[in-house]
Amino acid sequence: MTAPWWRAHGLDVRIIDLTGPRARVARLLRGCDLVYVCGGNSFHLMRCLRDAGAVPLIRGLVSSGVPYVGESAGAVVAAPDIDYIAPMDVRHEPATTLRAPLMRETPTPGLALTRLHVVPHVGGRLLGAAADDILRMHAGESGYAPLRNDEALLIEDGRMRRLTTGSLAARLL
Repeated sequence: MTAPWWRAHGLDVRIIDLTGPRARVARLLRGCDLVYVCGGNSFHLMRCLRDAGAVPLIRGLVSSGVPYVGESAGAVVAAPDIDYIAPMDVRHEPATTLRAPLMRETPTPGLALTRLHVVPHVGGRLLGAAADDILRMHAGESGYAPLRNDEALLIEDGRMRRLTTGSLAARLL
């Protein structure tokens, strides 16, 4: 859904089907100047990234200076572990078995691109209550970054800046 926006801003957008052949996923990722990972269910997204062999490729791209942009679940999976997002996202297997919940003991490593745990949708109408629950569960702990729908974190050279669009519509979603 965001591809037209990126294209309108002059970017050559490649949509990568993570369920496609691993060699194709790898070839398309290796040619990227920016990696954008969209939202959805964080557990499903991370499982698809692992199954596609994209995790080491994305880590390598980022370590070589390629920017990573994560929206919602895309921001969540940048954390070292994604278990913290369980109050917001149901822990399910990929689409073929969406009705089978993951066992609690199942490891939930993320991409580990940052030490932060982004908590998206703070104050939002749809997922704001779940975001509040996560923040209460981790109150007093460092490393949790609450974000409204109109905010983003920019991490560059070890420094972090919070950016905002000021969009009232985005804040209310």
